[in-house]
Amino acid sequence: MSDHSEEKYLKALQLEKQIFGVPHSIVANTINRLGAVYDQQQNYELAEQYYRQSLRMRIKLFGEEHPSVAGSMNNLASLYEVLGRDDEAEALYIQAISMSLRVSGESNPNTTIIKGNYQHFLNQKYKQNKGLF
Repeated sequence: MSDHSEEKYLKALQLEKQIFGVPHSIVANTINRLGAVYDQQQNYELAEQYYRQSLRMRIKLFGEEHPSVAGSMNNLASLYEVLGRDDEAEALYIQAISMSLRVSGESNPNTTIIKGNYQHFLNQKYKQNKGLF
């Protein structure tokens, strides 16, 4: 994603906060998208900040058990995976999978995505550790 995307989402976020107030699901979605923009730009500090903010807002809006909360956990876990923060990534992946299974079910596409991301994480971790044995 380009700097243009960042600019667009920052403007949208400002307007959405004025129109809808905080917390609001539309605001949480835009904050999450900003996290993704910064993630793509490899600005991991800002990506983490926005992903965490989106997660907190979604928990406040929807409670601890909601598909959007599981999605936010998955995004943060993926970021932690890139950063080599494996323990944090794994804990969030497991939480996100468990929650997604409870609230959305096994056949839900989001559950499948989260499980696939966790499987990728485990495969990468296995490849890294393979040389140790």
